[in-house]
Amino acid sequence: MKKTLTIILVLMLAFALGACNGGGTTPPPPPPANGDDNGVVDDGQVFVITAAHASPEGVAMHLWLEAFRDEIQARSNSRIEMNIFPAGQLGGDRELLEGIQAGQITLFASSVAPQVMFVPDLTVTDMLFVHDNVHNARAVFQDQELFDLFAERYAEAGFKLLSFTDHAFRILTANIPINSPADLQGFTVRTSANRFHVAAWELLGANPTPLGIGEVYIALQQGVVDGQENPIDTIFTFGFQEQQHYFMELYHYFHLTPYLMDPVFYNNLPADLQAAVWESVAVATQQILDSYDAMALGLRNQLLADGKEFITFSPAEQAAFVELAMPSWDYAREEVSPEIWDTFWAAIDRVRN
Repeated sequence: MKKTLTIILVLMLAFALGACNGGGTTPPPPPPANGDDNGVVDDGQVFVITAAHASPEGVAMHLWLEAFRDEIQARSNSRIEMNIFPAGQLGGDRELLEGIQAGQITLFASSVAPQVMFVPDLTVTDMLFVHDNVHNARAVFQDQELFDLFAERYAEAGFKLLSFTDHAFRILTANIPINSPADLQGFTVRTSANRFHVAAWELLGANPTPLGIGEVYIALQQGVVDGQENPIDTIFTFGFQEQQHYFMELYHYFHLTPYLMDPVFYNNLPADLQAAVWESVAVATQQILDSYDAMALGLRNQLLADGKEFITFSPAEQAAFVELAMPSWDYAREEVSPEIWDTFWAAIDRVRN
């Protein structure tokens, strides 16, 4: 199996290129107009950010945190210092989220999955076959009205939402070509334990099989599952491409990463340092989105050079999958407040129109 070092080096190179090439395509929204300015006068105090995540060092969220650290330390003239603890050094996702609430962790990043336990309205992001392309999906989550509403939900749970980035769309992999839903009949696909994802794959005729990410390589190798779906960098991190030949770009699930801060820490910052936080968030977000896209393109080209085959879909071909999966949206709707539900779909309409 290829070493994790390969993907880390590729991502770090892409990140460096993105930083040199300028900002990304979708900066996060600015803070609300009324802000959280507490008017604290600078007295020379040094504020220390303890940032943590449970993923391996070198993944996109870690590089975002590194970019944010560099920016915030420079923009604050070192009045803000930041230490990063990756790979679960300070605990798993749940422990770190609880650490934010307790004021023990200052800054945290993860996929949406562990955060839904604390912010149930995030369930709206768990639906499959909702977004039609990366540009539009990113624009939805940068929509100011939707962002502010998510920020309110996070605040109610004890978190300050800073930004969303992403790993673009997950890619379905297999050793047979999947050209239509008919090809999924009886197809055993590894999924996460997310019940909305399981429901959608069942509606498509597949046999969804939840497995831990560490079990997937052997499951593919031994034929326990026929395929899996993950972002392209995750595929390389765990070496899944070694066991799969076809790569289907279904645009079925947009893999979101929210970044959260301890609101008490933020509210105790002087006004100029609060502004520096948002400026640093914007720079880090721009850089990582550009860098991720460059990295993903490089990995795609590497797969093609290795003889792998990519299958893409026309809007009409995609619609056949969407139509079958749509009833699973109703399951998610039951878990989401009407306000979030309506604002989410209104944002999608604004982006598409």
